[in-house]
Amino acid sequence: MNEGQAAASASASALPPFVSASAGRRLRRAQPADAEAIFALKNRLRISPASGASARGGFLLGVSLARYAELIAHANVLVLEGGGAAGAHDNRPLLGFSVTLPDRVLRRSPLWARRDAIVWSAGPPAFADDAPVGYFDQIACAPGSTSRLGAPALALCALLDLLSTGHQHVFATVVRAPVHNLAALRMLAAVGARQVGQLREDYEDLPDLRSDVYHLDCSSDAAAAPWNDTPLGRRIARMIALWTVTD
Repeated sequence: MNEGQAAASASASALPPFVSASAGRRLRRAQPADAEAIFALKNRLRISPASGASARGGFLLGVSLARYAELIAHANVLVLEGGGAAGAHDNRPLLGFSVTLPDRVLRRSPLWARRDAIVWSAGPPAFADDAPVGYFDQIACAPGSTSRLGAPALALCALLDLLSTGHQHVFATVVRAPVHNLAALRMLAAVGARQVGQLREDYEDLPDLRSDVYHLDCSSDAAAAPWNDTPLGRRIARMIALWTVTD
């Protein structure tokens, strides 16, 4: 019972703006100057098709520096920073970041244009044509101890960011082949998403990329905080309640 109450309180306390309140960490919205650090971290998390499964930290597919700048300007990008010298913002290391696409950005994206190619497990999730739909584009943490809880925390904060602007249906895609991105599954489990289909596509030098499609439904009061139903979700929600305060 106490865990559920703590997790529910995170839903309010973690709404934007985000500012870290403990452990010297800060979770905030990305600024244009963050694009290079985000791009550098992305380059550390590269796919290795020969391995058949992702490393512990997972991987990201290619996004250019210019694209990250565009996402910072028009989508929802959060960054998780480590501690730095007092007053020395530039010395804070980038520990992780998340990118989510709000409805207005998602519906103009190539991904939305390919939605008819999704093979649904049991029919597509039902919602009104004009319902705001969000998308988890990227969530990443630097390899190491931060990724174990930092990535799920970023996932939940990114989700709360979408929910705060009326997005009750949120989707994500996770690469299944040629390499299964196992790291992403922990993040999705933290917020209560479920697999609903699969998508095949050609991507750069990966001509037969297969991705699992996940859906999170928060359209009803009963489903407003599905992370309360998972032990990891409740733990992450409690942690966010300690990390974050609003201005």
